[in-house]
Amino acid sequence: MIIMAGFDFGTTTSSAVFARAKVVKNGITGVMEYASPVVFFAAEPRYTPYVGDRIDEAALAGYIDAWLVAANIHPEDASAGGAIITGLAAQKENASAIASLIRARIGDAVVATANDPSLESWLAFMGSARELSRELTDQAIINLDIGGGTTNMAFGVNGEVRGTGCLFVGARHVRVTPGTYRIEALSPYAKHLFSHLGLAKSIGDSLSRPEVDSIVDFYLALIHQTLAGKSLDRNDCEALHEQVPFSLPPDLFNTANQAAVTITVSGGVGELVYRAMAGESPAAVTPFGDLGWDLALKLVADDWISSSLKNHVPKNMGRATAFGLALYNTEVSGTTVYLPDESILPLRDLPVVGRISPDTTAASIIKLLELAAKSSIGCAIQVDGKITGAEEVQRFSTVITNALRNSGYPRDRTLVLLLNGNVGKSLGALITSWGRDPFRLVVIDEVSLRAANFVNIGRITHQIIPVSFYGM
Repeated sequence: MIIMAGFDFGTTTSSAVFARAKVVKNGITGVMEYASPVVFFAAEPRYTPYVGDRIDEAALAGYIDAWLVAANIHPEDASAGGAIITGLAAQKENASAIASLIRARIGDAVVATANDPSLESWLAFMGSARELSRELTDQAIINLDIGGGTTNMAFGVNGEVRGTGCLFVGARHVRVTPGTYRIEALSPYAKHLFSHLGLAKSIGDSLSRPEVDSIVDFYLALIHQTLAGKSLDRNDCEALHEQVPFSLPPDLFNTANQAAVTITVSGGVGELVYRAMAGESPAAVTPFGDLGWDLALKLVADDWISSSLKNHVPKNMGRATAFGLALYNTEVSGTTVYLPDESILPLRDLPVVGRISPDTTAASIIKLLELAAKSSIGCAIQVDGKITGAEEVQRFSTVITNALRNSGYPRDRTLVLLLNGNVGKSLGALITSWGRDPFRLVVIDEVSLRAANFVNIGRITHQIIPVSFYGM
């Protein structure tokens, strides 16, 4: 039994999810995978703690400790999952230190990263809309994960994410006194937006209803243009609010395809959207001290978006990213990995320097290894394409061996090959001449390859190895 953990530290709130799952071999594909995960603890979101303009490290550590106690697990019990610092929290000066704090408390198996918007978009889709997407096999799903600082967008079909993007659109760029529109704080993006809209307001001033509407109307217009696949006008303010461009198929929203696209929302604002659609309204203006309800009500009133939202409600709402981290961020290797020395693992923050195929020439691999040699901690290379049959395994291993011998890649530096086939043990043995060539090589097979910059590889557990990608 594997314990999977997910921690999401966002602009407004922080949350945690723990699940248990068995590792089994898929009877159809023959691939090792997590089966029937059961969430046994999902913490209620808590406000992300700040001291001035920094994340409160001591308070955050207290959150983690309390969640572990409430879930009745020890830090070393977690074998898979991740932690991510998102939105405006990821831009705080100590965000990277927070990632290190999380790793120190939770252990080697959990990825901890800050400011990875494409990964956040992917996670939110997986935690919110993956099951719905698999049910609606003929429809494209666009999930909008709207929180305090960002709107993370992901487009997927049949449960697979095809594209991601991110806007600096969220509830907490303008922070106000709860129950009023009296400004307490403005993000740098809000200050720029105020200037763009001609709003001469600052800390201590109160916003009028028309001024609030102009702010959320700007946010809605950005979302509209992005969903419609239109280029933004590219004035300075729009450009500032686009963190990652969202590339969609050009004909996705034409007349013929309109009914084949479903929009869902998640995140804190997404949760308010569905509450509003169920007839709930805030007891007072700005109950959370931000524009969350204003933005949610604006989305509900939008005919184009709300017509899609009425048909399908995704799962996990405000905790979609934490669920995505716990349940989908980590894969398991096959059982035929090549790992001559278990003490090599775990490997953290290993750069993924490129992707090769069985047809890649030794000369091309040498160039890739020369680039990889610049990393002091080793590297990973993804091998795309099935390698079948003893002859093909022998041929490809010879190419890799020649490249390693002629590239000058340091023999005491780890090289990890990630394969989607199941020939890891034999390929590694052949590359190293059955251990006679002292390459520090690890070959991990039967993992899905991703467009990622880094990979974390955990310790071997139950004869499999957990693998997590990030930096997407």
